[in-house]
Amino acid sequence: LGLLVFQVEYLYISPTLGSVLAYIPAFFLSYTLASRWVFLSRHDKNVWLIYKYTTVVAIGFIWNMSIMYITTEMLEWWYVYSQALVFIVVGVNNFLLNMFWVFKKNEE
Repeated sequence: LGLLVFQVEYLYISPTLGSVLAYIPAFFLSYTLASRWVFLSRHDKNVWLIYKYTTVVAIGFIWNMSIMYITTEMLEWWYVYSQALVFIVVGVNNFLLNMFWVFKKNEE
């Protein structure tokens, strides 16, 4: 959120582009946090797992762009409210996909 506000207020970037640009750095940190801290996965060398995780992040990226565009450009919401909605929708979406698909515990 801080990066988004900085980009919009000081660099005069559109809220949609600023949100997209702020989403990218989060990808690099989020895999490590999700795999080791949230889902306690020991499969971090598994290439298939990384592909699935990247798919989830890409879906979240599309949600992010869509929500920001619709709410700020079409509905003319204040971009901070739009980003709050993005946090909720993308956060829940990514968590559920990661829990039930990417880091799913195998039944043994």
